[in-house]
Amino acid sequence: MNRLVLLALGFALAVLAWNSYYGFALVGILEADQLRGTFERPAVLRYLTPALIGAALPFAFAYFACQRRYVVAALSVLLIVCFYPVQLNKTVLLAGVWLPFLFLLYRAFEPKRATVLALLIPMAVGFTAYVTVPAGNPVQQLAAYMFGFANYRMFAFASLALDRYSDFFANHQLTHFCQISLIRAIEGCPYAYQLGAEMAERYHMGNLNASLFATEGIASVGPIWAPASALVCGLVLSLGNSISARLSPCLIAVSSGLVVQVLINVPLSAAFLSNGLFALLLLWAVTPDPVVDGEGR
Repeated sequence: MNRLVLLALGFALAVLAWNSYYGFALVGILEADQLRGTFERPAVLRYLTPALIGAALPFAFAYFACQRRYVVAALSVLLIVCFYPVQLNKTVLLAGVWLPFLFLLYRAFEPKRATVLALLIPMAVGFTAYVTVPAGNPVQQLAAYMFGFANYRMFAFASLALDRYSDFFANHQLTHFCQISLIRAIEGCPYAYQLGAEMAERYHMGNLNASLFATEGIASVGPIWAPASALVCGLVLSLGNSISARLSPCLIAVSSGLVVQVLINVPLSAAFLSNGLFALLLLWAVTPDPVVDGEGR
């Protein structure tokens, strides 16, 4: 297993170099929003890169950190951050803070309490910074950004997406799962390649992709059948729960730290195939027992 995870790090470095061949930009977060999507890459890279960022590298960090091999763990996080110039994605940039934060929480507290704190602390920090930093202060822009990313994007945006999808598909044709590439290729689709672009044009809130409750639910089958669709998606996710049951809570929580954020904002089909969820389940499945936790739990 050690050799497999080290091999994943080497492969991630090669994929980073391959991405760089097609273009990169050393720009700030605001400029990244404008440049994202301007670098054309082959389809294989569009699948490999998110799987490495969302699954393989966070798993490598969690695996080595739980073994107290902190140098290699830090290298894993550094590799994720190094993907920022080619991906121009805020989540990639902030992973260098988020994953160590999760590791410290799940080391210091029991799992249920750590989960609550993982939600409460970012929300409290963003809100406190937003209301306490005075206007005109040079730090005010940073405080507003912290509030926007933590309180708005991480938490409020998922609920807003449900509201917008419910409004839109009350008067528009359902997708019948045509957001999935295979179904789109067979049946066609009345909407753009990503529903998020359609929502952005209608509601002017940016690329409004949404979770399985909105996409596989409301958009695909309508509000009446959405609970049945959510049940099927829940059964799929329960496979991951079964696979990971023998592993330490710290390893599970930290290695899935980025995939969970993806699940809040994209459909399950995209998370499973394009954002690393399937790769993460495979890694959990082959992780040997007993768990690699440094305390032997």
